[in-house]
Amino acid sequence: SRMRTSVVRTLTLVALVPALAYADDAEAGSAAGGEGMGSELKEEGQASCIVNGGGFNERHIVAQLLASQEGGASGAEACLREAIGMTLPAMRMLSRVLAAKGDVEGATVYTAALEILEPIGDNMWMHADNLARTNHTDKAIQRYEALLKVNGENAKLWNAYGVTLSTQGRVREGIEALEKAISLDKDNDKFSLNLDRVRARFHEAEQASGQLVSDSEGEVSKDEV
Repeated sequence: SRMRTSVVRTLTLVALVPALAYADDAEAGSAAGGEGMGSELKEEGQASCIVNGGGFNERHIVAQLLASQEGGASGAEACLREAIGMTLPAMRMLSRVLAAKGDVEGATVYTAALEILEPIGDNMWMHADNLARTNHTDKAIQRYEALLKVNGENAKLWNAYGVTLSTQGRVREGIEALEKAISLDKDNDKFSLNLDRVRARFHEAEQASGQLVSDSEGEVSKDEV
């Protein structure tokens, strides 16, 4: 019965597309005050999908039909954009599932698409996290910095930024970012642990650098003697 309902709906849409498209053109032309203005308005991006209700399949079918008609490209585009918009929650969930499984490269493919299709902060943040985990730290840092410009009081964002900076070798900046995260959320043990680890790494690097200088000076004194 479910399949029969789907078939009936599809056939109904197929039958209605020409009439709806014609009515849409006529209404646009009338509103513009003359013939032929409707198609010009559509080409300027004012077209809307003629499907009300339904989901991805209905919009996809209608888009195919509109695309085959003269002047139907704008309407097809509108329906396809709505159809793709309906898949974004599934893409978002899939990227999280893949990342949880350890397939961060696969997750990055979907977060990259999400960032383009729906350029909102959450999608950019997800993509930045995946980029950082796949060693594309430059690209991740660019996104964290853009996000912090509009969301500078987000402790989790400062933590992610600080960890990524330290991974790239910008340890002093990483420490400052992690200290900022802790100042915004003093009770978060994870932030404190990250800061302790980065500070330890920094001290180890300083000691190693000091040892290299000492060894170098020793070699020079031997040569001089």
